[in-house]
Amino acid sequence: MKAVLISVRPKWCELIASGKKRIEVRKTRPKIETPFTVYVYMTKHKWIFKLLPFLKNRFAKVIGEFVCDKIVIFEKSELGISCKDFFALAESCVRVKEMRKYIGNKKIAYGWHISDLKIYDNPKELGEFSYPAEHDFTKRTIKESREMGFICHGAYITRPPQSWCYVEEI
Repeated sequence: MKAVLISVRPKWCELIASGKKRIEVRKTRPKIETPFTVYVYMTKHKWIFKLLPFLKNRFAKVIGEFVCDKIVIFEKSELGISCKDFFALAESCVRVKEMRKYIGNKKIAYGWHISDLKIYDNPKELGEFSYPAEHDFTKRTIKESREMGFICHGAYITRPPQSWCYVEEI
């Protein structure tokens, strides 16, 4: 199954882990068919240690995964936000005003449906993931390099994505 790594702020990670947030909203979506695996990377915020001390050892790590089994589309209009899935906005835990601000000049946003959520007992490091072998980040593609025997996986991930990126678990 294809996989994606997303960066999520601690506030939203808590809602995802509790099961309240069932839709993750993004401005873009992967160019792969559903279902696909989504690894959740919790970003680092110092203020959160005081609010959620139990998460202290989980910061800046991959805290879990879920399967995105469908993607819904949120459309921005003069009146607010619309979606064919009536409950999607509520399941995203994002207010209409916040959603409109997040979408900005775009007309749509994508809601990644969260299913089969697994929160890890021992969070994973970014180094346990690599870009897919097809990822073209140099003059020579990883696939070509692999065929030449230089490397077995794609480039190891050393920095979290701004929003999301394709990955393989090592």
